[in-house]
Amino acid sequence: MKKIVLFIYLFFYSQQLISQFKDAEQIIDAIQIKYDEIKDYTATIEAAVDLERIKVPKMDVKIYFKQPDKFHIESKNFAMIPREGVVINPAELLNKFNAKLLGIEQLNSRPVYKIQLTPKSEQKLISLESYVYIDQENIYIAKLESTPSEGRTIVINFSQSLVQNKYYLPSKIFVKFENAETNPSQRLPRSGSVTISYKNYLLNTGLSDSLFTKKSNNLK
Repeated sequence: MKKIVLFIYLFFYSQQLISQFKDAEQIIDAIQIKYDEIKDYTATIEAAVDLERIKVPKMDVKIYFKQPDKFHIESKNFAMIPREGVVINPAELLNKFNAKLLGIEQLNSRPVYKIQLTPKSEQKLISLESYVYIDQENIYIAKLESTPSEGRTIVINFSQSLVQNKYYLPSKIFVKFENAETNPSQRLPRSGSVTISYKNYLLNTGLSDSLFTKKSNNLK
């Protein structure tokens, strides 16, 4: 009997969790609350870049972040790291886009909220079409899809790990882009990918503002 009561309790509790968010903005706000708890962090990054017609050596980078949007990177070599993949400020999503909850889908056997992002500014088109997928259980960004222009697509997949038994932060990010442009004279690569692996996170250590004013290979 106790097992039945426990099952019923867990069922209704899980249903309550599923229905706690009424719209996309509430979901993104929930991510923002967790994001704001991380005042700063330091991490080491290993990046592997695979671009059409271009050879890029593997990169080892140390990255420093401080709220709200300060970045500093240290690398012995030129570090071509896509800013979009390294960090995503949830507040920026709501500042730049109108968000609409489309429903719940499965991603890697996990339920995720699918949210459509529509640019707020028609004069400065950020993206023709964008979608963000939020892990339903742990409320973190699991995937981003964007179509910045006709024939061009960018997909970013996030693998997250629990740091300090409290914060979900990226352990690996896979960025893939494709361009349907077939002009043979085009010099830029039409397709490619970047795999970014994170390790050695240090959180909330009180990084000095002076660190972010030094000349460095800052993310563009």
